[in-house]
Amino acid sequence: MQPTLPPKQEYAAPIGLKILGITFSVIMVAGFLWLIIDGGKGAVSPAGMIVFSIFGAAGFLLLLLWIIREKLIITQQSFIRNTLFGQKEIHFDDVKGFNKDNKNIYIRSKSSSRKIIISENTGKVKALKEWLSQNFINLDVVEYEQERQAILSNTDYGYSDEDRISKLEQAKTLARFINIAGIVIALWIGFYTKPYLLAIVIGIVFPLIPLVAIKTSNGLIKFDSKKNSAHPSLLIAFLAPTIALVFRCIFDFDILLYQNLLLISGGVFIALIVALLMGAPFFDFKGEKAGLIVGIILIYVYSFVTTALINTTFDKSAPEYYHAKVLDKSVHRGKSTTYHLQLAPWGPNHESKDETVSQDMYNSVDVDEDVNVELKKGLLDAPWYVVY
Repeated sequence: MQPTLPPKQEYAAPIGLKILGITFSVIMVAGFLWLIIDGGKGAVSPAGMIVFSIFGAAGFLLLLLWIIREKLIITQQSFIRNTLFGQKEIHFDDVKGFNKDNKNIYIRSKSSSRKIIISENTGKVKALKEWLSQNFINLDVVEYEQERQAILSNTDYGYSDEDRISKLEQAKTLARFINIAGIVIALWIGFYTKPYLLAIVIGIVFPLIPLVAIKTSNGLIKFDSKKNSAHPSLLIAFLAPTIALVFRCIFDFDILLYQNLLLISGGVFIALIVALLMGAPFFDFKGEKAGLIVGIILIYVYSFVTTALINTTFDKSAPEYYHAKVLDKSVHRGKSTTYHLQLAPWGPNHESKDETVSQDMYNSVDVDEDVNVELKKGLLDAPWYVVY
């Protein structure tokens, strides 16, 4: 059956791309004005002005062409995607279906690996998605049903349909509970952390719970968070506390010799991977190598921050005290604001170093003043220190 045409047959560049173009244009105009005003004062050499002008004009022209050309066209017979670098076309009779993620919609070809990507920021995208749902197969729904049927026909999850449905619902409930607990614990560790020792211990132990739950679910619960999967995922329960522990490592202390932790954290990582790979398969990323790599990296990050926190939190060695002169101060603003002091060499630290500190401490000290540094040996022989 020939699909009906959508209300709109031509879709322009995504809104984000237009904003990028406008922003770039404003920067270019400001840059040229600055050259006109300050160029004669020697701030920029004539050669520099020429280079800036050439590259700026070329970049502006390239972006302008990209915005003008970037569009999706739906004809009587096909999808056509125009880009700066060429054109892609998939005929309606060659469309396998479409699927989505958080950023894009993908039109898939039956006969090849070709796909047409439509940004979620494209104008009138809501009407376009409704039209796609009415005229083409939603591959996300198909894959979900295939996964669900595979689960419900697997006798490892029960001898009857009722048993298997019950097992799947229990797994979803368990995953939901563990994920919520992981988020709550991450917020506790990241923003309150009192009592400190208890928060850190729970933060270290908790990520092992989703790993054990996944391992013992016989493949029913997954580690990855593939969208629209029939399998519940526990990635959030592992990721959220791990990120919170990373923040604690960044803001609570500094390790003087990180190399001393590499061997131990590597051993923890290998032990975890071996334990997870024994028996039923743990990693299942549907053949996506990038997902597998990300999963392995996350487990190593957990191994390293856990080792670092054990080294500091349970260290009972006698501290040594030093003074360090503040060479410079700076504030870095982005998604979050951080405060930094550039410290002169002190004690066993033989080079100046940028230290992240609290806002209160940043405001309480000036350049050329001294700050205190407390150095300890470390439970795992990795010296660490705090600036106060």
